[in-house]
Amino acid sequence: MLFGALIGTTVGITGVGGGVLIFPTLTAVFGLSSTQAIATSFVFAFASRFGASISHYKIGNIKVKLGAVIGLGGLAPVLLMSYIFDQYEKSDSIQFGIRIAFFCVVMLCLASMVFKKKKDPEDEESETEQQADSGLEEPDRVPVPKAVGAGLLTGTVIGVTSVGGGVLIIPLLMRFFDLDIRKAVGTGIWTSLIIALAGVLFMQSSVEWALVISLLCGSIPAVLVGGILSKKIPAKIVRGLVIVLMLVACVAVFVK
Repeated sequence: MLFGALIGTTVGITGVGGGVLIFPTLTAVFGLSSTQAIATSFVFAFASRFGASISHYKIGNIKVKLGAVIGLGGLAPVLLMSYIFDQYEKSDSIQFGIRIAFFCVVMLCLASMVFKKKKDPEDEESETEQQADSGLEEPDRVPVPKAVGAGLLTGTVIGVTSVGGGVLIIPLLMRFFDLDIRKAVGTGIWTSLIIALAGVLFMQSSVEWALVISLLCGSIPAVLVGGILSKKIPAKIVRGLVIVLMLVACVAVFVK
């Protein structure tokens, strides 16, 4: 329950941490195989992000249509890559190649997020508040081809590692869809919820249900608290936490 509470709080605040933290915890601490860890991670991610999605939706952090299109775009690849992963789990060379690919993708997303020429997070926060006060919001237009492409990329990576919902989606949303950090976190959680559902349905026979229920007992209340805290924590700090967790993800995928 303690592990679940820590991970749930992280997910609620930053949108990152479900797969990044739960996968190495399940393999290194609880001794699950890679397939069991991925399947169990999907259940944990779905349940924890469900609560976080509600919290972020209530405070206006979710672009519902955009997140839905990206999530639906990720369904097919997450199912396909989960199947391939299951078939070739014992191939060390393939597994190492998968982790190297993930490392490269995350580092590119991290570089994109860090070096993006964009307004300072505090300025973004101020501008968002001014828009809210004036009652003006940008039209909720969804660039479908770009959103589907983001879903295909994210679904592929999540399918083979269970990691990537937050660390990939958040920088993609900031870089290519011009969302500020708060809306990127909220929309990323909503998108991950949709993609995780596909993994749950496809790999439910490999789930360690007793373990995941225990983790969720600590995670679900914590993720709701984290969602509320995300509104109070300065955007600059949230952005810093996301970057740190992305770096953790690069190391975590190599943990057996």
